[in-house]
Amino acid sequence: MVHTRRRMPTILILVATCMGALACEKPKRTDKAMEAAVAAKVAEAMKAVEAKQAAEAMKDAVAVRVAEAMKVMEAKQVLAAMKAREAANAAAGLRVAEALKVLEAKRVAEAKKAAEAVKVLVALKVAEALKGIESRIVEKTRLSNLLDLALAESKLEEALKHVTELLVLDPTNEAYIRQRAALQEHVAKQRAHAALMKLLQAIRKEKDNSKALALCKNLLAEKTGSPEVHVLCGEVHLQLSTEKRRAGAQPESTKHLALAKSQFLKAQKIDGGNQRARFFVAEIQSQLNVTYPERRASYNKAYLCDRNSWLGLLSKARLSELEGRPDLAIRYFGKASIEKRLKKDVGIANTALCARAELYRRVQNYNKALGDIDCVLKNSKNDPDALVLRAHVRLIQGDNVGALSDLKKALALDKGNAMALGLRAHLKLLQNDQKGALLDCVAALKIDRNCYYPYRVRGELRLTGTGIDLIGAEGDFRTAVRLAPGVADNHYWYGRLLQQNDDKEGALRAYTKCVILDSGHWRALCNRGTIRRLLRDYDNALRDIDSALVLQPKNGTVYFQRSKVRWIRLRTKGIDYKERLWDEVLSDLDIAIRLQPKLSDAYGRRAFLLRRRKQPKKAFADYDRAIQLKSEDVYVWYGYRGMLHAEYSNYKKATEDFDEYLKRASSTHQIYARIQKEKARCLREMEKK
Repeated sequence: MVHTRRRMPTILILVATCMGALACEKPKRTDKAMEAAVAAKVAEAMKAVEAKQAAEAMKDAVAVRVAEAMKVMEAKQVLAAMKAREAANAAAGLRVAEALKVLEAKRVAEAKKAAEAVKVLVALKVAEALKGIESRIVEKTRLSNLLDLALAESKLEEALKHVTELLVLDPTNEAYIRQRAALQEHVAKQRAHAALMKLLQAIRKEKDNSKALALCKNLLAEKTGSPEVHVLCGEVHLQLSTEKRRAGAQPESTKHLALAKSQFLKAQKIDGGNQRARFFVAEIQSQLNVTYPERRASYNKAYLCDRNSWLGLLSKARLSELEGRPDLAIRYFGKASIEKRLKKDVGIANTALCARAELYRRVQNYNKALGDIDCVLKNSKNDPDALVLRAHVRLIQGDNVGALSDLKKALALDKGNAMALGLRAHLKLLQNDQKGALLDCVAALKIDRNCYYPYRVRGELRLTGTGIDLIGAEGDFRTAVRLAPGVADNHYWYGRLLQQNDDKEGALRAYTKCVILDSGHWRALCNRGTIRRLLRDYDNALRDIDSALVLQPKNGTVYFQRSKVRWIRLRTKGIDYKERLWDEVLSDLDIAIRLQPKLSDAYGRRAFLLRRRKQPKKAFADYDRAIQLKSEDVYVWYGYRGMLHAEYSNYKKATEDFDEYLKRASSTHQIYARIQKEKARCLREMEKK
């Protein structure tokens, strides 16, 4: 209503305006028209006024609504602002509360940690105090045990050290004080004893053995229970034994050897684990030719004392050598590193190197044998044992001049070296000086009855010399085998004797032992093949001879022996002169004759084959050569040449050959009767002519 009253003047002004306008128009119009026009205009004016009023009302309504909306919005904003402020205040309050709670929790935790730390510190201090007490008790117990152990093992210096440490822990203990005083006195004596031992070792290095022996006696008088003194005394006796032997005083040498053995046995009795004592006992037993089981047991005990020490390895090497296993012995000598021990323990190292060189010689590795010998001679220029061993190697290699030179030097240094005399006897035997060889053998056996080599050389003399003595030879070879069962040549020569005595089984056993000890012994293989041929074991016989040919491809005798095996196998199996198989026999005979032109039996056998092949000229030439060489079986070739003459009607020459055969042959010979018949036939044919 307020708005309508305010707008009325505007409407009246509009009506007045319209009325004025109408009054000013032309009077031609009528009043009705005027009224209608006025009414129309008033209506239009009213419509305009209403439209304006409606518009203004709309504006006012909009303004009111806008105002109301603004108020609502302001109210909402105020409310939202209040809520936001309240929320912020609440959040701030919560944060402060949480911060306070966290602060309180931290303070509580720190307080707890501090309390726990205090408790832990107190506990640690208590534990340390307890540990200190316990450690003192434990240390005291430990030192007491060590003291008892040192006293039990007679380690006086260690015992003194432990007693001193116990007195630090318990200074007022009177028992420890008394024990320390007693130990100090004993240690002083022991140190004086050690000084004497060092002096003894120095004297031994200077090789003044008489002085060393006197000092040993003093040491034994002062301290009889020390195994080291007994060992040193035994070693001095060993050196004296070697000196006396080299000077030719064999009885005194044997006496010192026995004394040395007794000293080592005393050391062994006091200390069963003394490896050095056990090793030297075994070495002396080898020199004294104690039976094989005892020597084996001694070396085995020495090895078991300490298997990894160099003396233990040397004992194992000696044991393997004694058992006939040279390859294994060489390996253990290598493990012992004896070359590195030369400066530390010259005597044992030289002995071990010589032993390994001997093994290398047995397995035919002569270069390594000479290397070991040179190593010994580089350290000890005048070692007679090394010189003898080098002479042996040179003798095998065919250097007789060098061998003789070494033997002269060795015998000048060691007059009582039986091995050197035995080797010189062998050299004289090769030079066909049988008398000189026998004299050297006898001299060697006077010096040392336990040296195998002079027995073997004397056996060879008795078996192959001018005065054949099979019984004496058998005794010599048996003694050599007994003294040195690990030497292959001893079994070989014993096998030769048994073969000559027609003991085929015994010879086969001897040759087999030789081959087991030395697989490269071609003579033993060849002879074993011969024995197996006689025993009709042709396949094994061929195998042995083929093995010998691999080792000795340029030896005519071996080819000849193979031809004999092939010959008899063809005859025995009934293979009647098949050319291809007999060609092998003929080829072996050709090679044997080419390599060894003085092999008479090879000519005779080849002549027999040529006769079968209808080649009389060549056959006659071979028979003539076989007879010319005058072998032991020369009568056989007379008989066969006579039969060849008879085949070609040369009855006179045939009869002459038959007479030679019958003159020389035994009536039990396989072709004896046949020759008699052939001779009778030739005489009849001659009568007919």
